[in-house]
Amino acid sequence: MDSPPGLEGLPIAEALELLRLSMPEAPHSIGWWSDMDYSLAGAHLIDLSFQGQVDTDVRSATRLQAGASSEAPSPALALLEREGGTAPLEVVLEEIVGRIGDLRAAIGAALQARGIMRRAPQIVAWAFVRQRVEDSDPRPAAALRAALLALIEGDDLPSPQEAALISVLHASGSIAELLDVPSPRKWQARHAARIEAIHRMDLVGQTVAAAIGRMRERLRAYVLGSGGSSKLTRPGAAWEWRAFWPAEGSVSLPAALDLLGSKDRAPEEANTDIYLFVHGKRDNIKLRGKGLKVKPVLEAFDQFSAFGPSGRVEFPAQAQALSGIFPRFNEVRVKLRTREEMISALSVTGYRPGMVTVRKVRRQYRAILGVKVELAQIEVNGRMFGSMSLESRFLAALRVLSRQVAVGPGIVGGYAEFLERVATERA
Repeated sequence: MDSPPGLEGLPIAEALELLRLSMPEAPHSIGWWSDMDYSLAGAHLIDLSFQGQVDTDVRSATRLQAGASSEAPSPALALLEREGGTAPLEVVLEEIVGRIGDLRAAIGAALQARGIMRRAPQIVAWAFVRQRVEDSDPRPAAALRAALLALIEGDDLPSPQEAALISVLHASGSIAELLDVPSPRKWQARHAARIEAIHRMDLVGQTVAAAIGRMRERLRAYVLGSGGSSKLTRPGAAWEWRAFWPAEGSVSLPAALDLLGSKDRAPEEANTDIYLFVHGKRDNIKLRGKGLKVKPVLEAFDQFSAFGPSGRVEFPAQAQALSGIFPRFNEVRVKLRTREEMISALSVTGYRPGMVTVRKVRRQYRAILGVKVELAQIEVNGRMFGSMSLESRFLAALRVLSRQVAVGPGIVGGYAEFLERVATERA
């Protein structure tokens, strides 16, 4: 299907990103970024529908065999293939949202390839860069806004693609902001009936936009609405998300972190640690002095781990005293005089322990809602990697920010999992 003049041949997801990227840079809330994520996920799913790859109804999405290939990586198609061709609509949207960073990176590259905008990487630290929009042609974004405003403020019949894009903008909750209208509230109130009417003109856009709206409101009501300012502190676990990349490649940091030129960072640190990893456990365990420093995992799911306060273990120690870390030691009634005896006891009780030396240089920053960001270069077994972690007591903030990261060839996981993987690859 050919795009109408205002869309200039752009898929809906690219048009939505063009509107967002052409806005003046400004800090935004976690809720705003979450809204943009769901809107972009919906736009991508609508594109798949227009391409003949996916069929959607009010409850589900179904993979179709015919159709052109998607120009951006599609976790939606991968999910549908894993699920036998059909999955609930909201599950598909959540799958896309979970990889929104990679989708945004692909869309940004596509816009650059079309000559619509030029992005230039600016170094934040080592191979970590922020892609900033430079020397963009303002005409495509201006033409797109003008076409959409003419439809909303007039009475012409929109094309299915235009109606779907307006539906997605409406579902985002930021249609006036993205269209850059003066007096946004008054404008939106004046044209609310017309926007709603256009929203109902295209069935695909209407169905997906309705699902986006439900998911946005549910997330805000139960999670994002319960958050507070960065000054708010609460007792409890610290949630962490971490990823690693081969050192030879660059890593693009998402705009949501806003680290470029950040003055809110700690001095650079360099250290060398010996880590103890145990197969199947995510606890962060370092060998310190003649004992251990242990940061225990209280809960872990998907890509996130909740760590409790760090503690120390000094030797000699009763094996049973370590059963909080290694539950199988509850049956071991001996005194462990050294770390070496502890490692032997781990092996005897069926654990698979290993040790590896890690040299790290790191920088720490503070992002939105006080989220702690660590960028690091690490050396493990003579191999260099880039590492990034996000840490917060607010899991909702961490989930929104972590999915902004374009992981690409990176490995997402905790230190223990990653170090075991590197150590066993070298074995």
